[in-house]
Amino acid sequence: MDITPLINANTPIIQSYKNGVFKISNEIYSTDVMISHDGVAKWDGSYDDLPAHDVLIVGTGKTQIFPDAKTRTQIPMEAMATDAACRTYNVLISDGRRVLACLKRVL
Repeated sequence: MDITPLINANTPIIQSYKNGVFKISNEIYSTDVMISHDGVAKWDGSYDDLPAHDVLIVGTGKTQIFPDAKTRTQIPMEAMATDAACRTYNVLISDGRRVLACLKRVL
């Protein structure tokens, strides 16, 4: 029985994250990134003007660091270490959720 989730071919999937480098749908990114079902973009660390989403995952680097209280109350989010955020994004996107992940890389 094949249990591979059906994911739209245009939906970006995180294939790997190592040494501050993301491999997303066969493309290499050496910057902080923002990824959703719509695509991948460089993330400047700002929470202003984020694209529409149901779930926001914030990858905070090597360890879990919560954004300031004001930001957390204005924008519902889950903050976690970047490697965990990458795995969580893939699980949720394969479940058909409208996920936005803002991922800070570790240098």
